[in-house]
Amino acid sequence: YRIVQLMWDGVEPLPDTDFKASLLALRIVGAQRIALAEARQVVRYQRVEVDVGVSPSDGFVAFEARRYETDRCNEQISLLVNVEGARLLAAHVAQPAADADAAHPDSLLLQGVFRVHPAPLPDTLSAFARMTASVSAAHREASLAWEPERESLAHWLDRVAALPAALGSPSGLLPAALRGVVLALQRQALLLNQRSTFTAEPGLHYGVGAPCYARFTSPMREVVGIFTHKEALEIMGLSPADPDDEATREAVIESANRAKDLQHRLTKAANQLVIGDMLSADLKLPWDERPRRLGTLVGLAPDRAYVVLDDPPLELKVYARDLGIRPQMSADGSALAIEREGRPALTLLLGDRLTLVADGYDATRDRYALAIE
Repeated sequence: YRIVQLMWDGVEPLPDTDFKASLLALRIVGAQRIALAEARQVVRYQRVEVDVGVSPSDGFVAFEARRYETDRCNEQISLLVNVEGARLLAAHVAQPAADADAAHPDSLLLQGVFRVHPAPLPDTLSAFARMTASVSAAHREASLAWEPERESLAHWLDRVAALPAALGSPSGLLPAALRGVVLALQRQALLLNQRSTFTAEPGLHYGVGAPCYARFTSPMREVVGIFTHKEALEIMGLSPADPDDEATREAVIESANRAKDLQHRLTKAANQLVIGDMLSADLKLPWDERPRRLGTLVGLAPDRAYVVLDDPPLELKVYARDLGIRPQMSADGSALAIEREGRPALTLLLGDRLTLVADGYDATRDRYALAIE
């Protein structure tokens, strides 16, 4: 991706090969597909992806994964393939014998696997709108509020993502502070989504903005892709149907959904290894010499706060019990107030810029205590 990006940007010339025209077309088609998605109000989230590696001293390190224009354009081709593949499968989905289409006599032998992603629930969206209003008021930046009756979620996300790059802020909020609030709201917007699952029946994929969606582009690493390719070959008459396909499909769906959960746990465990290495090293230093790590408060729960560090962009949990007593979260989830003995109460607001310091380790709970300076 990086090398092709350098070619596109004119830093290195495109090679005179049989795939040169394809690389040039990828940029054009990718940009057009992105424009079409924007016109359809497909929600686009600003994600920060983290890669984990090993340091020369055999420790773990984390760093932000860079996304290029080539990534985004290639992603659009994958989405197009998967949407069209799903449409092919849905047109031949197995039907009861009485309803079978005479034009597709083999439809009873075909089984599709689809990825379904329901839209956010209306009550969830309304609660989110109220949260953005509270956050915008707390940070005195009215442009951050989302009013669903006036703009779509997709438009609002694109608009607030562009705010930090704008010249100045109506409220005088500093660019770094504004970026922090925008990051927090983007993270909260991600939480609006319901879980996606693999199913035997076609259905809406909200994240892609398609009536149905399947997985065709990763057959080398996903069992679902292997199965959908097999079904497509059957549809085209290039492969005979297997009488055990129904049982196989059930096993494929179960495996695919289990793999999604496993991938989530593995990613979380890998990040915890990095966090453990980093904070355990901090605790070996005297208090005054421990690193002060700057981050953004992106989420709150009744007993904790979630902070994403600037570098590396890892999410740390800050427990209320390590900060004070009797935590009280606001009804809309935008603020957490914590009482402190002998000091004024601490109020944490979504989007706050915080400086964290490692303060201890609880081996029984396998968690680190963090202080806020």
